[in-house]
Amino acid sequence: EVTVPSAPELNKTQVVPPDGRLTLPLIAPVMAADKEIPQLQAILTQAYSSQLLRPQVNVAIKTAGPLKVYVGGEVNNPGMYDMAGDGDALRAIIQAGGFKNTGAKNQVVVIRRSGDGQPMMRTANLAGGLRGGRGGVSSDLVPLRRFDVVYVPRTSAAEAAAFVQTYFRDLSPIQFGFTYPIGQ
Repeated sequence: EVTVPSAPELNKTQVVPPDGRLTLPLIAPVMAADKEIPQLQAILTQAYSSQLLRPQVNVAIKTAGPLKVYVGGEVNNPGMYDMAGDGDALRAIIQAGGFKNTGAKNQVVVIRRSGDGQPMMRTANLAGGLRGGRGGVSSDLVPLRRFDVVYVPRTSAAEAAAFVQTYFRDLSPIQFGFTYPIGQ
């Protein structure tokens, strides 16, 4: 909820959209995602200073929605998930039913939008998190933000198997396999 006591007609209650920007009267859209309340109030006060004489802007959070993230790739149940509290990439994958056997646990990709709206990508090694950090492998538990995408790619072996299946078995006029005559 954004209130401007000196100009109540500018007061507005708004849900922060997936792009993280607030659209308010008289000013350009303002990035609200990842800002603390005092920081956002200062940014809005500065933005309204070109339109109003000594503006004072107040910001209050009415309700906080769940952390929604998208999980895809080599997981058992890809889709959008609500995460309670702070979440990380491994928790999101576990919530999506865990890794498939063909999932590259050490090459998980997390995609998010930067402050200027550009996509950023990070690769994380989550293999250590599944073993509790044993065996000398530490886990890179990436904290998630609202509307992040967590993607688990296929392992190299799974890619090779898919290639053989597609180009040698499915497209070949020769069928590979064994048949045994019964009763002869």
